[in-house]
Amino acid sequence: MKNYLNLALISIALTGCIAVPTSHTVETNPAALIKGASNVDNSKNDITRINTRGQLLCEAGTVCPEVEIDWNKSQGNYPTTFHLYDRKQYEIKEVNFVIDGKPRSFSTIGNTASRNINNSGIFQSSNTIEIPANYFSQIHKAKNIQIIISTNDGDLVNDMLRNGKPSDAYRLFLRAY
Repeated sequence: MKNYLNLALISIALTGCIAVPTSHTVETNPAALIKGASNVDNSKNDITRINTRGQLLCEAGTVCPEVEIDWNKSQGNYPTTFHLYDRKQYEIKEVNFVIDGKPRSFSTIGNTASRNINNSGIFQSSNTIEIPANYFSQIHKAKNIQIIISTNDGDLVNDMLRNGKPSDAYRLFLRAY
């Protein structure tokens, strides 16, 4: 019976189901450790950054941008980064949102960052815009959202929401908004 109890405790510990307190307890038997788990202080594990990241709707064989929203407001705006993955590097100059036919342009806040992913010949090109918090309510209420990313190689046009069909980026936006 004792072996079954030890095996059960080891199995539970290996699955990450038990949190062992960092304070020293007088007792070190498994029952005391389980009881102590309810006293674990998680106040030092504050979440300092919350981001959502997902792809837009894309046609096969085209560059499919990822949209990353940093939900920590900066001066009333949400930093939103666009990532492009392709065999060539892009300079992202501007991002336009067309929400239910109404366009709005956002300039990038810096230079495009590019990197070769694991020397694979695939480059990640990323740049950030800042979207005002009040604009998010328009995104939330929209029926259609088209995103136009202006690059040194022309415009990349993708939908975030098309005729009620949401992209991964839009679904993640709704979950966090």
